[in-house]
Amino acid sequence: MIDTSNLNLSDLKKRVLELLEKKLYGRLNINIISFGYKFGLPLNGDIIFDTRFLPNPNYVDSLKELTGKSKKIQKYLLNFDLTKKFLNFIKDFISFLIPQVIKEGKNYFTICFGCTGGQHRSVALAEMIYKFLLNLKRKNKYSYKVFISHRDI
Repeated sequence: MIDTSNLNLSDLKKRVLELLEKKLYGRLNINIISFGYKFGLPLNGDIIFDTRFLPNPNYVDSLKELTGKSKKIQKYLLNFDLTKKFLNFIKDFISFLIPQVIKEGKNYFTICFGCTGGQHRSVALAEMIYKFLLNLKRKNKYSYKVFISHRDI
């Protein structure tokens, strides 16, 4: 029996989990989605990062037909300090956020990256953060699954 008169929903959830000795660790699914703003926002994003301020490979003839999955696009973007600073900011933010999301007991967490057409910048950063999250998981022994999808390629 649990007296819930002085418990908010979050406290009740913690109390029930303590009593049942269940942990939600390992049940978190992190979804990474790249998209193009010209096709609309994803409906299920918890966090959306706008990459439209980064240099656009679409205006480089040799890169235009590639996608952000290409190492050439990723290398092009990483040649700019602006991209490196933004990527480091995202990595720091996510490193802080993931343990909080796990503690909260969320089962799904969606991180979105958008650029104009959803072909180059958003795809490249989504791929980089996907790899970062896989390494963060191994390094910190977090238990979560990471999925990536590119909505507009």
